[in-house]
Amino acid sequence: MNINDNIAGLGKRTLAVIIDLFVSIFLIYIISNVFLKPFGGLTGAMGLKDYQFGEDIVKGAFSGLGAIFVLFLVSMCALFIVFLYDFLMVVFMQATVGKYLMKIKIINSDGTSLGVFKAFFRSFLKFASCYFCFLPWLIAIFTEKKQATHDLLVSSIVIKNL
Repeated sequence: MNINDNIAGLGKRTLAVIIDLFVSIFLIYIISNVFLKPFGGLTGAMGLKDYQFGEDIVKGAFSGLGAIFVLFLVSMCALFIVFLYDFLMVVFMQATVGKYLMKIKIINSDGTSLGVFKAFFRSFLKFASCYFCFLPWLIAIFTEKKQATHDLLVSSIVIKNL
């Protein structure tokens, strides 16, 4: 069977992305609860758990700076979790949970499995460009093999998993 006859449709890919969004949110929730629970959760780690607005202005300023720093760290960790999820799932299963449920997978254009380096590079490109702007994904509408920018750059395709 020709690989080009087996290209996954954009509908299935979009549903897979939506499922992966929920999986990512769940993972971030679980992991952040495990790591932030000893500090009183997110508000405790930010120093705002027992803070009453209108208290000492100096205390409020330091609480605000601490809160911004903690939010920055939590945001960076959340982004790293999403990247790591995508990368590890592609390396070990050729698909994320969403792609697995939609019965599609990621392979090289020649039909072989993505290696670790290609999977890392693909996940990095996907994360760096697509999660901040949907334009690189829109390219898939116009390419013959329905490849988004990250697929084109590493010569990967998303196919139906028969």
